[in-house]
Amino acid sequence: MGAGRRRTAALGGVLIALALPCAALAAFPGSDPTESPRANTPNDPGFDRCEGDNQPAPTCSSYFEEQFGAFGFRPDSAQQAPGVPTQYVNCSQLDQQGRDANIDAGDPQCSQISGVRADTAWKYSAGVPGVSVAILDTGIRWQDTELVNKVRLNRGELPLPQHANATNCASYDCNGDGAFNVQDYADDPRVSDSAGDEEADGILDASDLITTFSQGTDADTNGYVDDITN
Repeated sequence: MGAGRRRTAALGGVLIALALPCAALAAFPGSDPTESPRANTPNDPGFDRCEGDNQPAPTCSSYFEEQFGAFGFRPDSAQQAPGVPTQYVNCSQLDQQGRDANIDAGDPQCSQISGVRADTAWKYSAGVPGVSVAILDTGIRWQDTELVNKVRLNRGELPLPQHANATNCASYDCNGDGAFNVQDYADDPRVSDSAGDEEADGILDASDLITTFSQGTDADTNGYVDDITN
């Protein structure tokens, strides 16, 4: 593994632009923050595809086939799983908002909610693309296609993207889609999709930009060297 790849693998924090978790129905996320998380759910085929209220009728039998980690409700299939408890022994393990969500969904108030209740949070706000959140962890999965275009890029440490003929684009939004992300470097002859993290070879991702354009300098004079994903 080259030095550039070792460096990208060691990055522990990266800012990601907060975006909608999925495509949305016109009604999503609904107009009432207190409504059941089962109402006005995201129009994402992978979100709650195994639930009985979906049309056409679901063909799966396990909540492992859907995005249960974001649920603010008890999945239908969890109630059928043999030997899996679906009720909290002590209802104090669940806050009042969680109990209310269960009741609104037609479940006993002490039912075990499946995930982090992201869908309940979306009732209050589905997110603002201009807001960034920091991932403070041991690294980032550059190969995750759901994240690859959401990594925030620092213009101050990056050159203008180039067209395939090596001429500079008119702006950082080279492809004119209204966002500045790695896709603006898709035709840039300086950048290879295998330049950065090995696991992400085959797709253009921010680690490719880090490896290609890191120069060991603090181009934007903010005190950080090559903070391309600042």
